[in-house]
Amino acid sequence: MPIYKRGKTWYADLYVNGKRSRKRLSTNKATAQKMYEEILKRKDFSPFGTLGYNYDLEKIQKQFLLEMEPRVSAKTLHDYNVFLNGVTNRLKGTPFDSVRNDFNAYILQRQKQGISARSLNLTIELSRRMFRHAIETKLIPTDPLSGIQKLKGAKKIKRALTPDEIKPLLDNSGQYKIIWLTFLHTGLRRSELVELKWKDVDLDKGIISIVKNQPGKGVGTIPMSEKIKKELKLLKQGEPDDYVFTTKNGTPYRNNLMRAFRECLKRAGIDQEGISIHSLRYTFATKLASQNKHPKLIQALMRHKHISTSMDIYTDVYKKDLHGAVDDLDFDQD
Repeated sequence: MPIYKRGKTWYADLYVNGKRSRKRLSTNKATAQKMYEEILKRKDFSPFGTLGYNYDLEKIQKQFLLEMEPRVSAKTLHDYNVFLNGVTNRLKGTPFDSVRNDFNAYILQRQKQGISARSLNLTIELSRRMFRHAIETKLIPTDPLSGIQKLKGAKKIKRALTPDEIKPLLDNSGQYKIIWLTFLHTGLRRSELVELKWKDVDLDKGIISIVKNQPGKGVGTIPMSEKIKKELKLLKQGEPDDYVFTTKNGTPYRNNLMRAFRECLKRAGIDQEGISIHSLRYTFATKLASQNKHPKLIQALMRHKHISTSMDIYTDVYKKDLHGAVDDLDFDQD
């Protein structure tokens, strides 16, 4: 909230050279709100040691993205720019004291257009970070989105493929069969698979190297099963810098891979509820958990940052086994 209560008094946070400056307003909320609005309407914030009222939203966005550039991949930076362009275009020219209301109106509009809660929450998070950065770099005096909450969207259902679904999927996948098999046998992320080049695949040692796009992230390695080594050897190998998996035109897959996956599911007659291309990676992890592999091993193979993510998969499998466990109980006495 722009104003907040401590004890019996209402306060507002303004910022002096990027640092918080607490302004005591009133013991009456309505009076405090009016005082705060008057502060925001002033062109001169000098009595509070803050910056001027005018702000340049395009400059705020540009400087935030410049700060992010060395810290995220090129693709992530591009995505940030796309999300924030929508916000900037909507709020451009909005009076500073109306930014919060207009931002909420923009989020509501996008929600009515069917944009997912996940995408809208990313927009909210990026916008909050952008405005906080603007305070730190002395471009605005106070945070117009302070305390704004993310949306509470329905939790997305996700599931692994069952053994009875995997065979029909592979049988109905044609040229894509090797791609789905690679997902299932390695647990690669979609972005990792489409960027995979022959120089990253060592068929003799049986390992795949994952080169991180983010600075300082280094290289990770994934072991290959004998099955997937055999399948990859059947592919026509190109030059070291050639992509392993390409379209008929020789270009790497992008969103067209997700479309192909849905088409293969449809041909195989598989219920697509809760299934995305990520389900292939999730199936890899679920299979390991069902074989009672240690969560630490799953974490290493999946390259999860936190063990809790691996434990969630382990718990999902465990829950499915609960009914089988009690069904095995037999207390009947003859």
